[in-house]
Amino acid sequence: LLKGNFQPVKKQLKQEMLAHAAAQDFKAAQRCKMRLQAIENYHVRSLITHPTLGTLDVIAIVPDGRHYFVSYFHIKKGMMILAQNLHVTQKIEEEPSHMLAMALLHFRTRGQSEARVVLTHMPIGTPPAGVEVVIPQQGDKRKLVDLAKKNAFFFQREYLNQKVTAQEVRPPTILEQLQRELR
Repeated sequence: LLKGNFQPVKKQLKQEMLAHAAAQDFKAAQRCKMRLQAIENYHVRSLITHPTLGTLDVIAIVPDGRHYFVSYFHIKKGMMILAQNLHVTQKIEEEPSHMLAMALLHFRTRGQSEARVVLTHMPIGTPPAGVEVVIPQQGDKRKLVDLAKKNAFFFQREYLNQKVTAQEVRPPTILEQLQRELR
């Protein structure tokens, strides 16, 4: 269930429901039917795109001059299996496309993704071998890329808000405290 494979569980529940109905244990059959409906409802709510798109990785990057904020989704059968964000401090003269390639490799290794297609909004420096990088212009794939980009922007805003809050409540340094005491 956690990996998005609902068919074996649904098949087993249907068999149990039919077996209970055949044995005239209608309460147990009703419980199986309710579980089956709960799984169906969950499955419908967890779909974010059409299931025929298959297995995809979606990645977007937002640079702000000093940092990179990366958002990654792993999509399988139309459902988001994994969503992660990454913050990296920008190095001198580092291109976003190269950072995107490193982040993609990091996420794919960590999430054990075997997707053959990666959707993104910009070219990737050196994509992994056997992976096709697609920059969609319209449709469902473009919507997924836009969603990843929005997620990266929200992650950036959250990171910067946390940084400002941390600076406001940080304790004074020893020199600041000494300066205040000596006036």
